[in-house]
Amino acid sequence: MANLLLLPGALVTSRAGRDLGTLYVVLEALGPDRVAVADGKTRRAAKPKVKNVRHLALVAGPSTDLVKKLENRQALTDEDLRSIIQGYQL
Repeated sequence: MANLLLLPGALVTSRAGRDLGTLYVVLEALGPDRVAVADGKTRRAAKPKVKNVRHLALVAGPSTDLVKKLENRQALTDEDLRSIIQGYQL
């Protein structure tokens, strides 16, 4: 299951720490057990949080629009991250 978490653009939730239950978008894989995540509010895309994949739970896979943006090496904005998370919460 850890490999699924490493997909950039995946929606995850924190299972441990002060941010327990917070929804994040995976921005990049930093190694076999670490990923950079951001939510566009408390954790901006410019300064993502580094999390251990064991402390995250997969909520949803990456959307096709987000994958295209990442493949074209376009930067994700905080607004993009907030809209992804907002769209899932509806």
